[in-house]
Amino acid sequence: KHIKMIIGIDFRFGYKSLRGMGTYVREIVKCLAKLDSCNKYILYIDNAEPCEEFKFPVNFTFCKLKGGYFSFEQWYLPRQAKKNGVDILWSPYNTFPLYIASTVKRCVTIHDLIFMGKLFPKSLHQLLGKYYRRYNLLLGLKRVDLLFTVSNYSAKAIQQRFGLSSLITYNHIDIKPIEPTIQRVREILGQWGIEPGSYFYTITGNAPSKNFPLIKEVLEILKEYRFVITGIKLEDWDDAPDNVSITGFVTEEEKAILLQNAKAFLFLSLEEGFGIPVLEAMVYDRKILASNCSAIPEVVGEGGYCINPSKDIIIDAIHHFDQPKWGTREGRMKQLQRFSSWTNSAKVFLSAINDLCI
Repeated sequence: KHIKMIIGIDFRFGYKSLRGMGTYVREIVKCLAKLDSCNKYILYIDNAEPCEEFKFPVNFTFCKLKGGYFSFEQWYLPRQAKKNGVDILWSPYNTFPLYIASTVKRCVTIHDLIFMGKLFPKSLHQLLGKYYRRYNLLLGLKRVDLLFTVSNYSAKAIQQRFGLSSLITYNHIDIKPIEPTIQRVREILGQWGIEPGSYFYTITGNAPSKNFPLIKEVLEILKEYRFVITGIKLEDWDDAPDNVSITGFVTEEEKAILLQNAKAFLFLSLEEGFGIPVLEAMVYDRKILASNCSAIPEVVGEGGYCINPSKDIIIDAIHHFDQPKWGTREGRMKQLQRFSSWTNSAKVFLSAINDLCI
């Protein structure tokens, strides 16, 4: 078939990362491979090992580039895109090349504007990342040709901050649960000395937006309950009390086992552009206690209980976790139906880039 356009995609995270932004670009690209046989796609990657085996049709090719995070994005990527005759370059991780050939149209996904806020990370790595993202947007966002985001909340925030409209390409989730054997469940839970239905489970992190210092304080007070945490390292809480188990990195199977055997799921961030862990908990029909901040209520819907994530309110809610306001099965199924098709987001993307080059 006749190739209409050449579309370059910064696919570094899609190639190697199982975290949110990597999942976002990877799943959309997989859907584009099924939807679009007319345009040519070049997936730019670095030297990392792939997170899965990729099988794409002939109009999709990989192109490996040099460089660290900054030099890859600002030096090698724009030059290679020009050399490849790229018509559209999609940067799906909040930042993008500031200088690129005038023949290349720029598409960008902004997942959230957390890095534009007043929360300051403690680590130098996170602080440099915050300022890199902030000044990248301030210097270059007005020159972007097409803007995407992942929630109504983020779209409104971008409109208010920059006066720019964005198309919403929601995150989605595979609603088919993982079904491990009873033996495997015992094996995994036994690693952390926990029994099915005996613990609250949370996925968090040490970035300021994740609210970990407050979560830590609450869990130290609620010694009568058992808690399991994924997303932080052991050194982030090296004096954790006996009622708290820190898992470190977990596989998708391990996470599924921890979710389906929890008595409830906690998601108490101060700010999120979306909140995929909430949907993961809904797949296993877990009761949910979540923050009423940013995009989280949009994802939770009637499937959970959204509260002001302050110490006393969290403690009171956990004491009353058996109450109906922690969400209904019907509410969770409704949200899963809404966010269960990456194809919908891929169609929004494909329609927009085709319109851009008419």
